[in-house]
Amino acid sequence: MKVVLFLCLTMFFVSCEFDKDSQDDKKVEPNRQQERDSEEDSPRAPTRVEVPSEPEPPVGGPPMSLPICEEVCDKKSSIIKSNIRGFSYLGFANFGFRGVGRCRGHALFTQRMSILGKFKLSGGCDVNDPACIQNLLTGIQKIIEYKPHVFNGYRSLYDLSLVPEIQQYIYDHIKFVDHRYNAGPGKVRNRHYTSRALNVFYEMEARTNSGQLPYVGVIGRLTGSHALLIYKTEYIGNRDVLCARDPNIVLGYREDCQSYFYVEKGHVYYKRFDRLSDYMQKFELTSDEDRRVKIYTNSLYKQCLKEKRDRNECK
Repeated sequence: MKVVLFLCLTMFFVSCEFDKDSQDDKKVEPNRQQERDSEEDSPRAPTRVEVPSEPEPPVGGPPMSLPICEEVCDKKSSIIKSNIRGFSYLGFANFGFRGVGRCRGHALFTQRMSILGKFKLSGGCDVNDPACIQNLLTGIQKIIEYKPHVFNGYRSLYDLSLVPEIQQYIYDHIKFVDHRYNAGPGKVRNRHYTSRALNVFYEMEARTNSGQLPYVGVIGRLTGSHALLIYKTEYIGNRDVLCARDPNIVLGYREDCQSYFYVEKGHVYYKRFDRLSDYMQKFELTSDEDRRVKIYTNSLYKQCLKEKRDRNECK
């Protein structure tokens, strides 16, 4: 708008200056005979032909055709963008219910919230208002049903889960997630190593590097039967490690690979930040993880299509 106004003003002033000169010329009465003599004595300048210029294209260039939404949101190449900013864990630890730990439900809920939940500090509401709490609970229920949701007013899952009403709702959900389940071995694409545990370790590494947040079931002398999430890979102590999100741990500060799995002499070990290393008698990826990945991918794909179409970014 400023550019157009500037051009208009520039044309106006040029025109005004030209008009002023023309008016001055009219006030001067030249000697007509001298002009004729001068014209006869001087050579005639060639006649100047004005060639009309082509109209300039509109500002911004020609309109571009919109891409196909299914190509922009390609399901086959869709990557699960897990929330790994450092506080993607619950503000309360795993707990026992009816004599059994709830690490499985705790880990699965954390996985779902980290993948399908987004957090924005802006646009929050007053938690003293029942309507605000109900809105947050509705969002959590959407996540439980594998539907993406944005939580306004919170920077992370950790912050959200510290709200008493929200924490109780999550707690009640987790305690009724069945700790017993029927699942076979998960799909391992490369089986180049000597044991199932090693093949699973490097499968976890590949999945994590592709943006997933894989769930792993383990058994160890110090760890017991447990479930954890692998949220990123690192290089510590001259070896590749899998950074683990442990339901039994609430750091209260930024999570940055304090606990991790590593391989030594053909075996997988778990190094919890406050314990000695523990040999993993079992380190397993299960088939229900493959099913969850498909659900997450489809849900994010549908959400991508909706958002792009709502913003008219594709057709």
